[in-house]
Amino acid sequence: MYAENNGIEIGDVIRIGGKDYTITGTVALSDYSTMFQDNDDMMFDASRFGVGLVTKEEFQSFTKARKARGAGGGAGIKYCYAWKYTDFDGSVSEKDVSDDLMKALNKIVSLEEFVPRYLNQAIMFTGDDMGGDRAMMEVFLYIITVIIAFVYAITTRDTIEKESGVIGTLRAMGYSRSELTRHYMRMPLLITLVSAVIGNILGYTVIKDLCAYLYYHSYSLTKYHTIWSLEALIRTTLIPFALMAAVTFLILRANLTRSPLQFLRHDLSRSKNRSAMPLPKELPFFSRFRTRIILQNIPNYLMLGAGILFAN
Repeated sequence: MYAENNGIEIGDVIRIGGKDYTITGTVALSDYSTMFQDNDDMMFDASRFGVGLVTKEEFQSFTKARKARGAGGGAGIKYCYAWKYTDFDGSVSEKDVSDDLMKALNKIVSLEEFVPRYLNQAIMFTGDDMGGDRAMMEVFLYIITVIIAFVYAITTRDTIEKESGVIGTLRAMGYSRSELTRHYMRMPLLITLVSAVIGNILGYTVIKDLCAYLYYHSYSLTKYHTIWSLEALIRTTLIPFALMAAVTFLILRANLTRSPLQFLRHDLSRSKNRSAMPLPKELPFFSRFRTRIILQNIPNYLMLGAGILFAN
């Protein structure tokens, strides 16, 4: 990331401390996937801070050069030590293990700084950010799926109202509600299935490259390899398809419970037999008229409000 942000390419020569160095390659390090110069920084800066590797002989020359200048063998050089859990089985938390290690080391030496992996932003920030992106996209996907299912269901309900005479005739001829439900569910589910297939194809081709481009221009990452993930198929295809089927089915069943005679008479309103809510006679006529219109359409307003809430 530092090389890319500063226009440094393999073969370029850069000067550090009065000495020329040739760039022989770029590298992504597991403990510096995010360029945090200080672990307490709020945000990383991959343009003004980077990490580099030199040979063992060249690193020793730093000490020799400083000794020649009388700066002291350790001046400007900071030694960091890393440890790896050899018997860590997950039965205790990483925090407890690292705290125990810190206490043990403090009995031997005076620690100036101690940063366990789970608190090291240079290591953890990238994974945490990707995990947050994943959760956000899953929630977004399911909300959009439910919204589209409601759109399908409302459109189908309007179709049922227009074709109520035909539906009433079919019901009188012996067709069951289940058969009609399957008929009206077929087209929304077919469209969902085709969209899922196209989405998977794009997800493993064009969109995959776009997402990789975005992450590669934010973090220092190694080359990735695409894998076919069953979990991704379940979360991005099967669960949305099930949500679509469930919402569409419930709304259709609610609209197909009327008798054949009601369909033949186009008597599809559930509120016609309800008595109107009494309003004070002292109110002007137009005020009562407007109030009654609002009260009669409360279900529609609630549906509209739910849709706006989901969209927001």
